[in-house]
Amino acid sequence: MISLISTISNKEQKLLKTSIKSNKLKQLFNAYLKNKVDLYKTECTGNSFYVYEKRLREKLYEFIANQTIEHNTTEEVAPLRLLIAARKLLLQENYAEGKRALKLAEKKAIEISHFGLLNEIYQTEIQYNDNLNKTDLIDIHRRLIRNNGLFIKQEELNLAYAVLKENFKSGSKANKGVEDLFYRILKEFDLANDTKLNFKQLYQLVEIVHIKAIQNKNFDQTSLFFLNHLKSIQNTTLDNKDSATYHLKILLAIANIHFRKKDFKESLNFIKEAEVLIFKYKSELSKHEESILLLKCLNLNFIGKHQTCSQLIDQYLEKTPSLVKSYNLILLRAMVHIQQDETREALKKLNLLNATDNWVKKNIGFEWLMNKKYMEVIIHIELDNLDLIDSRIKALLRSHKTYFVKNESF
Repeated sequence: MISLISTISNKEQKLLKTSIKSNKLKQLFNAYLKNKVDLYKTECTGNSFYVYEKRLREKLYEFIANQTIEHNTTEEVAPLRLLIAARKLLLQENYAEGKRALKLAEKKAIEISHFGLLNEIYQTEIQYNDNLNKTDLIDIHRRLIRNNGLFIKQEELNLAYAVLKENFKSGSKANKGVEDLFYRILKEFDLANDTKLNFKQLYQLVEIVHIKAIQNKNFDQTSLFFLNHLKSIQNTTLDNKDSATYHLKILLAIANIHFRKKDFKESLNFIKEAEVLIFKYKSELSKHEESILLLKCLNLNFIGKHQTCSQLIDQYLEKTPSLVKSYNLILLRAMVHIQQDETREALKKLNLLNATDNWVKKNIGFEWLMNKKYMEVIIHIELDNLDLIDSRIKALLRSHKTYFVKNESF
């Protein structure tokens, strides 16, 4: 129960309190918040405590669900909201508006391949069939059967991905057999090798391979067997605004794999594809611009085009007021300054980054935090700041002792 309550904010806790009508439930909720549950138990008779606890848990589930639906703006929630509204309208016998809401819910669910929700939509249509003729019922049945097939196929793919992940966890660090493993798992679930994946499904596969390579630091052995799947769905009806985010993430993952393989030309080619996609779907994808620019500039710097890299970062930082948001780019710019013997300029850039270590680890990543720490040491060595060199190294070893022991560094 405590872990469940901890998932809601203080503001939400106050909101929940006002929605609880039962004094007993309200008292139990306060007891959990104040860590006085044992005292509350002694005041309960028989098994009444467990009855109240069960009711409070159900109330929390309901509250969390309602808050999620109310405040969540993701594409998955939009058709769900419409379905709930449609059911309420149909229950009130407002059939015309209810059916309109259902049609819109169906359209949005189809756009994002939400087959589970589509089943709910079709079942709702069948449930409220008073004004439907035989032709309408046959049409609903046809859509339901087709959707069930797609739903089962999607779940089989999800199971295949789950098995693939489990194999990765228990397998060796080598990525050589990933392709064979993937197709063997498809066969186990009676899925053909040429099963056409949509962008969301393909992203799941690419993400598994990408994360595995990052964890094991063996990009050279990473197979890009999924490229054929990507080419087969690009420039088709599946390639649209609703799939653009997944499409972009796939391109960025592939570009990063090529970068880590030191295949900078191919990495830049995929980055160019990503830039074209962002230009096409600006409103949906603009928040990913910085990720693309960072990877592009890393490539440019590695192929000796540090001036172009610096210019692109400087231009971006001039129009971007949030230094926290651009943490990685500022760090990369500092690195380029160091490489070009512009040590004092590098120090100025690092001084802009005043976020706490915990914030950086949580929001940017441990690897980037360590990059910053290493750069600080290098800069003070170059500037002959002997006292600062010593203090920085000691602080680094003290704060991240476990990391250095594990990696046998220093």
